[in-house]
This record gives sequence, C-alpha cells and structure tokens, in this order.
Amino acid sequence: VIDGVMRLVEVYDLPEENAELSGERYRMARMQWLAIIVDFAVNHPSGTVRVRCMRALQTASGADVESLREEDWQDWWDGVLEAERARRDAPVPLLP
Repeated sequence: VIDGVMRLVEVYDLPEENAELSGERYRMARMQWLAIIVDFAVNHPSGTVRVRCMRALQTASGADVESLREEDWQDWWDGVLEAERARRDAPVPLLP
C-alpha cells in the first residue's frame, strides 16, 4: 500500500491547497505529510519502500535533492525542521 501511494505522490505530487484546506492549515498538513514520507524513507524495513519514498520526496519536497540515500533526506528534513523552528520563533514586528 505504501509503495502504491508513494508512486502516486511521485507522479502527481501531494494534494494542492484548496478551499477546504488552505493557509496555515494546509502548511501544517503538508509538513505532516512530508514528515511521514521522510520517516518511511529513512526507517522502513523494506528497501523498496524506502526508495519509493525517496523518489516521492524528489517530487513533493521542492528540494534539489536527487539522492536515493537516506542520510541525504534526513539532512534535508533536519534543515526543514530548523527553518520551521526559526520561523515560529521569529519576533512579530509591531506597527508604529
């Protein structure tokens, strides 16, 4: 099942933002989807599933990573999480 779903993501990408899921809710859902794919790509016991997940990430991530190495995708994800923490912790500018 995972292989089939990841094949669809590889070909069609993740769902796009729409009227039902938009803005911050969409951004959070996308982060959760990517987190699940990265987890499978790095930790799944089947090499076939790991490779399919990495190929799906090549499409869905928007990154310039074209690797089939788990370490490269883990490094990419660590960078995404670091950027997310920085975004959340950034001060909100006050209007004068």
